[in-house]
Amino acid sequence: MIFTISALIGGISAACASAAASAAAGSAIGGLGAAAGIGLLTKGAVGLAAKGTVSAVAKGAVSVAAKGAASAAAKHVAARVLGTCLGASVVKEVGESVVKNVVCDRVKPRRGSILKVDLVGGQASHTGVYLGNDRIAEVTEVDGRAIVRVVGLHEFVSGSAMRSGIYIYVAASEEDGNYKALASELIAYRAERAVGEHGHYRLTSNNCHNFTRSCITGRQETSSCLSAAAVAAALRDKFGCGHVAWRSTGCGAGDTTFA
Repeated sequence: MIFTISALIGGISAACASAAASAAAGSAIGGLGAAAGIGLLTKGAVGLAAKGTVSAVAKGAVSVAAKGAASAAAKHVAARVLGTCLGASVVKEVGESVVKNVVCDRVKPRRGSILKVDLVGGQASHTGVYLGNDRIAEVTEVDGRAIVRVVGLHEFVSGSAMRSGIYIYVAASEEDGNYKALASELIAYRAERAVGEHGHYRLTSNNCHNFTRSCITGRQETSSCLSAAAVAAALRDKFGCGHVAWRSTGCGAGDTTFA
C-alpha cells in the first residue's frame, strides 16, 4: 500500500478539523450584527477548531455564554461551536476505528485478557476482564455503588450513553512480529470472585480501571486512575513486556461472540 496507516489517520483528522471550522464559520455568519463580541468569539473558535484544540474551544464558548457577554445570539453561536467540535471528535474516532479494524490485524482475546471500549468520542475509555465464552466482567455505577457484573459483548460496548466506541480492543504484546492477547487465569479468577458489590463508586478512585488493575495486581487499587494507561502499566509489570498495545478484536455492539 502506498499510504501508511498514520498518514490515513492524519488525513481523517485533518478533514474533521476542516469540517469543524466550516461549521463554526457558518454559525458566525448567522449571528453577525447581534453583538460585537460574537465576531471575536467565532473567529477564535474557528482558529482553535482548525488546530484540533477542542477543549480550548469548549472552554471559551461556555465562558462567554455564562458571563452573558453577548446576547442570546452569541450563546447560540457558542453552542453550535461546541457541538461542532464534539461532533468532529466523534467522526475522528469513527475514522480511526475503521482504519484499525480494516487495515490492522485483529487479535482474539483469551480468558483473563483485559478489554477496552472508547467513551465520549474517544476522550476516555472503559475496561473490563474477559472471562471466556463471550462473558466480560466490568464495573458499573448503580445508585452510587460500584457493581461488578458479567455482561456480553453488546452490553460492554453499549451499556451506557457514555460508551461511544464501535469496536472492542484487547491488551496485547508483540511476539515474533505478531500480536498476541495478554492473559492470565489468575486475572479471570479474581474478576469472577469480585462479582457483586464493590463499594462506593468514585469516578477517580473506584471505577472500572481500578477494578481491572486490582484483578491484574491482586491488590486493592484505590489510587486515582482515569485512563487505560494505568491498566497497561500494570500489565507491563505483570507480564514483563516492554509495550502493551490495544489491538482490535474486530467485534463490537452488533456481535454476540468473539468466535
